[in-house]
Amino acid sequence: MAITEMHQTISTGLDKIDERLGRIDSAFVAGQVELGTYAQSQLIKNLPRAHARHDSAVRNESSSCFGGTRRSTLKEIADWVESGDRTKPIYWLRGAAGVGKSTIAQTVGERQDAKGRLGASFFFSRDEANRRNALLVFPTIAFQLANFDPQLKRLIADSLERHPDVGFATMRQQVDKLIVEPLVGWGSGNRIVVIILDAFDECDPETGAKEILTLWAAQIPRIPVNLKILVTSRPELHIRNTFQLPVLRQIFQQCILHDIEDSIVEADIELYLRHHLNEIAASCELEIPWPTDREVRMLVQNSGTLFIFAATAVKFAGDPKVCDPQGRLDLLLDQQPPRERSRSRSRYKDVDQLYLQILNRSLLGDENDREDAASHFRKVVGAIVILFDPLPSSPLEVLLRLPPGRP
Repeated sequence: MAITEMHQTISTGLDKIDERLGRIDSAFVAGQVELGTYAQSQLIKNLPRAHARHDSAVRNESSSCFGGTRRSTLKEIADWVESGDRTKPIYWLRGAAGVGKSTIAQTVGERQDAKGRLGASFFFSRDEANRRNALLVFPTIAFQLANFDPQLKRLIADSLERHPDVGFATMRQQVDKLIVEPLVGWGSGNRIVVIILDAFDECDPETGAKEILTLWAAQIPRIPVNLKILVTSRPELHIRNTFQLPVLRQIFQQCILHDIEDSIVEADIELYLRHHLNEIAASCELEIPWPTDREVRMLVQNSGTLFIFAATAVKFAGDPKVCDPQGRLDLLLDQQPPRERSRSRSRYKDVDQLYLQILNRSLLGDENDREDAASHFRKVVGAIVILFDPLPSSPLEVLLRLPPGRP
């Protein structure tokens, strides 16, 4: 009897030891997995990259399309994204400065991100060294793809383990090891992955922009994913010539923004102006209706097809520090009647006039105010002119010891 009880006690004890060893083994495996995940995260975190995503905090100029505007263009892009046709994986949205390319790209980025399709976005800016550097484009895209999908993260980390310096290699090596090979290994069938390259004409150097496009064109056939690459730019010669190369000529779809009928763009601008001017009227407690239909039509005519004119006019008229919308609107409209515009660089004459009016207005006031404004203008613009590399507003504030938000 005693021997039986002892045997049971020993057996129970061994079972408990086995259970505890199992727990220890599971904890050890979990710890290894956690360490592996941490190591992968560190490898990816160390990639050289730019803060150039569509929702990056450094992009304080970002804004999306006002509701109800650019409907046809946004629908065309959405249809292209959702199409199962892989013969046109690149969409080139081109247009002159100020017509709203980046605003459309921002809207597409937000919508595709909400649908879980935005693999990466790179919004170029000639004002920031990292955001114009061609050598940072593919590592930045790889970093974002790693955060897009856990399996892609592991595959990109595996590649970095084998090629730890690839983030500093040639662009050909970067795209092959950091993007193409992981996407081939991922092989996620018909899943749509959108990549956005905005303001591509601001990529430096120009030869880098050409290489980025030709590398995408050469590598896309290897990728078993429904990859959609949206490129926006001004119609600069080196980009136009690149899109006409044999490797690219047959695989892109394009939309020329400044060729859209003026009446469509002007209707969008009028919708934008009426909404924002109504908001200004409410915030400054003006009598409604304000402004008059005639004043709105004049602003629309002065804007032409340039959203940048309308947006700047709204900011100027609605300056909360002044809260004199009618006075500022009168100033904006105190010019010669709008002339018929040609499709040439003369379209920017009204924008130049708008900026000149705003600068002149900033120098109104008593003598001390004028001197302070003029001194501040010389200090900021002088620094911008002599800087070898342009600075964003926040670092410029630090350099010139200005209060936050002053530039």
